[in-house]
Amino acid sequence: MRIIAGKNRAATLQGFQIEAEGMRPTLDRVKASIFDSLQFDIPGSSVLDLFTGTGNLALEAYSRGANSVTAVDISLEAINIAKQNAKKLRANIDIIQADYRDFLAKNDKKFDVIFLDPPYAMDIRSDIPKIILHLNDGGVVVYEHDDKVFPYGAKKTRKMGRVCVEYIYRDGGNC
Repeated sequence: MRIIAGKNRAATLQGFQIEAEGMRPTLDRVKASIFDSLQFDIPGSSVLDLFTGTGNLALEAYSRGANSVTAVDISLEAINIAKQNAKKLRANIDIIQADYRDFLAKNDKKFDVIFLDPPYAMDIRSDIPKIILHLNDGGVVVYEHDDKVFPYGAKKTRKMGRVCVEYIYRDGGNC
């Protein structure tokens, strides 16, 4: 894994020593497609990366000029790796160990971009309406999932091999 663009371009990121079941990093080509779609949304934005894993998406957003980045994961191993990666890049991001539902219940901050990249076996579609409530008007949830997961139904979807990426926008309070 590496940072694709921005101030930390080409920096390599530490990954998991052994991939846990259901965990996989976002592939560079998928990440490039996501960030190409968001190229004008990231600079100056507030970003939330739920299910951050190694911090791959959060650190890419930071490198590309996000104003604030919050990375959340339930796994202590993931959090430790994300912290090491952030330290290596001197990235000033908030990294929080918590279940995503607990984090959302206790958090009242709104974000411009929310990345959702849960383990592929996890179906979080029923939580997406609650997640959208944490978006600023005009914000977007970027939901990455396996093509075997029934899509949420976003108007904008990209499929790359087995990976589907849905862009769920919040416009004036309406999804």
